[in-house]
Amino acid sequence: MAKKNIDKRRNNPNNTLALTDYWLNLSLKTRHIICLVFLFLLPIIMFTDTIIGDQKFMAHDSIQWRAGAESIIEHRENYGEDAIWATHMFAGMPAYLIYYSKAVPHIDTLVFFSFNEILPMMPYFVLLSGSYFFFVLMGLSPLSACIGAVLLGFTTYFPIIIGAGHNTKLYAISWIPWLAIGYWIISRKNIWIIGLFAFALALNLEFRANHPQITYYFAIFFLIWWIYDTWFAYKEKRFPDWVKRSFVLAGAIIIAIICNVQPYWSYMEYSPYSIRGGSELSQDDGLEEDYAMAWSQGRGELLTLIIPGIMGGSSVEGTYWGPKTFTSGPHYFGAIGFLLFILGLVKSAHRIRFLFLGIGVLAIFFALGENFMLLNSLMFDFFPYFNRFRAPETWLVVTIFSFTIVAALGAEWLLKFANEKTQSLKSLYNPLGIVVGLGLIFLLGSNTLLSFEKENEVRQLANQIASQQNVAPTNPQVQQRVSQYIDNELKPDRRDKARSDTMRYLIIVLLGSGLIIFMWQRKIPASYAGIGLLIITAFDLISVGNRYIDDNSKMPKSVERESIIEQQRRPLDTYMEDGVKTEQNYEYRVFPLLDNPFSNAVPGYFYPSLGGYSGAKMSVYQDLINHSFFVGDEGLNLPLLNMLNVKYISYNQPLGLPGYNVAYQGDDGYVLENQNVLPKAFFVDSLVYANSPQEAIDVINTPEFDPSSFAVIETDQNFEISADPNASVEVTHYDARRITMETESETDGFVVLSEIYYPQGWKATLNNEKTEIYKTNYALRGIFVPAGEHQLHLEFAPNSHILGGRISWIGNLFLILIGAFGIGFYYLGKSKER
Repeated sequence: MAKKNIDKRRNNPNNTLALTDYWLNLSLKTRHIICLVFLFLLPIIMFTDTIIGDQKFMAHDSIQWRAGAESIIEHRENYGEDAIWATHMFAGMPAYLIYYSKAVPHIDTLVFFSFNEILPMMPYFVLLSGSYFFFVLMGLSPLSACIGAVLLGFTTYFPIIIGAGHNTKLYAISWIPWLAIGYWIISRKNIWIIGLFAFALALNLEFRANHPQITYYFAIFFLIWWIYDTWFAYKEKRFPDWVKRSFVLAGAIIIAIICNVQPYWSYMEYSPYSIRGGSELSQDDGLEEDYAMAWSQGRGELLTLIIPGIMGGSSVEGTYWGPKTFTSGPHYFGAIGFLLFILGLVKSAHRIRFLFLGIGVLAIFFALGENFMLLNSLMFDFFPYFNRFRAPETWLVVTIFSFTIVAALGAEWLLKFANEKTQSLKSLYNPLGIVVGLGLIFLLGSNTLLSFEKENEVRQLANQIASQQNVAPTNPQVQQRVSQYIDNELKPDRRDKARSDTMRYLIIVLLGSGLIIFMWQRKIPASYAGIGLLIITAFDLISVGNRYIDDNSKMPKSVERESIIEQQRRPLDTYMEDGVKTEQNYEYRVFPLLDNPFSNAVPGYFYPSLGGYSGAKMSVYQDLINHSFFVGDEGLNLPLLNMLNVKYISYNQPLGLPGYNVAYQGDDGYVLENQNVLPKAFFVDSLVYANSPQEAIDVINTPEFDPSSFAVIETDQNFEISADPNASVEVTHYDARRITMETESETDGFVVLSEIYYPQGWKATLNNEKTEIYKTNYALRGIFVPAGEHQLHLEFAPNSHILGGRISWIGNLFLILIGAFGIGFYYLGKSKER
């Protein structure tokens, strides 16, 4: 009798007597709840010590941000208003890209603010729930949607940016699935008002995340998607309906833009004057190409999408040998993710898979940067704003998002395939063969296919050894020593890393393939196989991601960023902090040569600094760094430092500079005091007219330049001034937004103000009458002042900030009304259907 039952089960293709799919017996609502609970538990598992533990992320960039924002925060505490001008970094710059308070509150400030201390809980929940609901909206089953959400949410790039303190990037990425939800509703459903609200709200919050690079990259993603849909609407004769839907989409975009006029008007206004807008000396619009293409993804490095350690992992591990200068880790997509991607590409019947395949591949080409200049040079030179961003590897975020959609379609096909009697296992041979075969190729042939040698590594090591031994780098003994070192010390660890992760990849895909085969043979229900794939995927991605969470970037929650910065305070910092104060309400500046000044914001926490930490400093100031700071017989342009109000230079030794005395010395370094420092504002005796920015900077770089005697201005106007030894300027008020001076002179004169020139928002009045501010000494401000006693007042009051805030308030109120109306209209329609 038992034998007969066994035979029955073998002859039953569905094994209904042997298998009960308890998952499918659950209600759809219950399955959704289980999947969402599972997704919400995963970040808690991965980040236990920061979400429910006593740790928090305190990364380098976070410390640098807090140090650079000190003068801005201090102004807000003192005056109850946004500073919008940072006085302590790079001799002054707009504060928009450092710290810009979200003056118009929304859900991100009203709800999310309380979760900031348990990063990354909120952005992960936003990302995972949005991904899940998007896949469900596409028509995928809960398990397929859950697998897709895990693939998207736990790529290794996210723990890397969290550890680095790139929080705005994570928030910006977290809203992308919600944008996709809004777009899907507008383009494919008939509840336009809900789609309008969903897309506008998501885009509003995307803008407010304040990471223009991520927003720009996904704007191209959605633009391509819209072009794709437009083509098929035309082809399928649905064009009139599609035009209406496109107007709804455009309306949502306009609403989101209005909600964010502040701060994006300010960003757009500032962009031409930042390094992102190019240099006046080169007339380039945008970043320099070499700078923008730094951190391009290597061609072979694309393998790290599926085998994370094949290029050695991260620079911290000491085994990375890829083409980047250094890296914190790979963009890992997952072994099961790759398996499902191939299945989705080969087997899914959804034509939309080709759209996302195309977008993902295009993003790979962009990510290659300097390694695929045929496309990237063209885009860099001609496509709007493409040249404003650097680190092309960031494009892989778009690739993984796109490929995840294809993989989710593959998971859906797979779960349905198990219940189709007409399907043969042979139909899986090709996709499974591709996935397994790739692993076998690199497991058995990695020594032939991979060099395990970093580009230019031999030359760099040869130069180091040659300089130590005072011989030429081409010396045969040097070359031999370098080769032996690379072969015996470096390559073995790199090979082991690649082999280990390749073996790991093979084990995972074989486990996944085994589940699929068991599912096809009806040994396990399809849902159980799906759950198995989900668990393996989560384990795979989380375990690899944990490699790249830097424990050194964590601190106890009781520790504040300010205390970390204060721990870096040295006696020389306190000395200079006290010494820069003046009786005229302003502070002198410091040139902290001791502290890698142009990539370190910490000195600016204590005193006004010529340095700082920002990827969007002013272009005129960057030009001074590139062309003017380090010229002259002493190696420093001392007149330039005089005009920039520098009282102190810190260094690890006395420099013996003319006009500088050692004011402090200790184990922590030396402080040199400038005896020729010029005040914040001063009259000059004469003017030199420059016909171009290049002429102006050439004068500043000459040994004859004397900023106390003459000023270089770039204007067509001609001023008649003369020297007045008794002329005086007294600064009566100085803060981040207002400067007031009392001037007195017997002749017409010209006042130079040691503040960086920025024409968008700084306005001057002389005795309450508007007067002009002139670009002076290439980077400073100058003002013509008639003879007599006058009050000169400067105020930073850009319309982009003031008017932009009012417009944003209106936009946000309008968006709330649309949401209330849309939700009410939707439920009213539902009640009528009943």
